[in-house]
Amino acid sequence: MLQARWEAGRVFLSWRLRRALHWIGRLAASPGARPCPPAHLLAFCPGGLGDALMFLPALRTIRAALSQTRVTLVAAPAVLQLMGELVHHVDPWRRGLGLGQLWRLGRRTRGDGGVDVFLGSVQAVHGVDALVLALACGASTRVSVLYPGEPYQPPGGLWTSALEIREDTHDVIQNLSLLSALGVSEAAWVQGGELAVGAEEARQARDRLAAQGIDERLPLLGLHPGGDPMLAHKRWPAGSFIEVARAIRAARGAGILVFEGPDEPGLGATIAAGIGPGALLIRETAIRGVASLIALCRVFLSSDSGLGHLASALGTPAVTVMGPANPRRVAPWRHRHLVVHAGLPCSPCVGGLSCPGRVKRCVEAIEADRVRAVIEAAWGDAAP
Repeated sequence: MLQARWEAGRVFLSWRLRRALHWIGRLAASPGARPCPPAHLLAFCPGGLGDALMFLPALRTIRAALSQTRVTLVAAPAVLQLMGELVHHVDPWRRGLGLGQLWRLGRRTRGDGGVDVFLGSVQAVHGVDALVLALACGASTRVSVLYPGEPYQPPGGLWTSALEIREDTHDVIQNLSLLSALGVSEAAWVQGGELAVGAEEARQARDRLAAQGIDERLPLLGLHPGGDPMLAHKRWPAGSFIEVARAIRAARGAGILVFEGPDEPGLGATIAAGIGPGALLIRETAIRGVASLIALCRVFLSSDSGLGHLASALGTPAVTVMGPANPRRVAPWRHRHLVVHAGLPCSPCVGGLSCPGRVKRCVEAIEADRVRAVIEAAWGDAAP
C-alpha cells in the first residue's frame, strides 16, 4: 500500500513538473529561425537498448539527408557503444538523473556553436528529461512526441513540432515521422536498422567459444531470458526456456548460449543448468562483445528485451516472446513476423497492474510448443 501511494505521488509530481516545463517553454523567446540544414542537432534517445535500436533508422536518415549537420547523441552508455560511431559527438545519459544534472548535461551539449535542433525520440515522452534537456540546450527548433490528448500541441507547449504517439504504428515509423519537421520527406527514409560486428570482433567471439570447447561448425541457439528488472513481469518462465532449448538441442544438434546480464543475476545460470550438456552461460558486460556472440547464433530466443532487438539488428532471426507489450509498436523491427504473442483481450497494458503475481497471464499463456515451432521455421530460413 505504501509503495502504491509513493508511486502515485511520484507520478502526480512528474505531471505537475511536466506542465510547468511546457509553460516555461511556451513563454521562452525563440532565438531565431532554424538554419537549413541545421548546423547542430541534439538527438535524445532515452530508455533501453531496444528503444534505441528502434531510433536507429531515424538516426541513419538524419546522417544521410542532413549530411552537413553535426549530430550529438545523448543516450545510455551501452547505446553509445553501439551507435556512437554514427554521430559526431556523444554524451551519456542514465535513468534517474536529477534536474540539476539534466540541466548541466543540456548546457554541455551546446558546444562551441550552440544547438539548432532538439529531437526527442518516441521514448522521450516519458518523464521530464527531454523537456529539461530541450530547454537547457537552447535549441530554437524542438521536436518530440506527446501522449494522445495532451494539451501541449504547438504553440501550446515547449515543442515547436510534436506528434502524438499512436498504438497502431511501429516506433521505428513514428521516430522517422518526426523528421518531417526538419524537411525530411518519407522518400528519404532509411528504414533499415542493421548493425554489424567487425571482422576482428567476430574472430574474438569464435576464439572465445572455441576456448570453451564449442566447435565453430556447431549451430547455435542464443537465449536471453532476462531484461530490465523494472519490467520483470515481461519475462517468460525459466522452465519454458529450458523446455524449448532441450527440444531444439535434440532436434538440431545445437549448442545453446545462455546470456545473463547484470540485471538478472542467477537467472541465466539456473536455465543453463536446467538445459544441461551443451549449454554455455555467457556473462559478458561489454555490449559489443555481446553483439559479436549473438551474431554467431543461428536463431535467438528472448523475452521482450533489448537483446532481442540487438539480434534482429545484427540479422540473427529474433524470436521474441511478448506478453503485455504491443507488438505492433515495439516488436524487433526486422523480425516482426517472429513475435509470439498471446493476444489476450486485456493486452497491451503497461505494467500488468491488473494481474496478480509476478508473471502475467499473457506471458504464461504462451506455450513452449508454439515457440518451438516458430524457432524451427526461423531455423530453416536462416543461413547456416
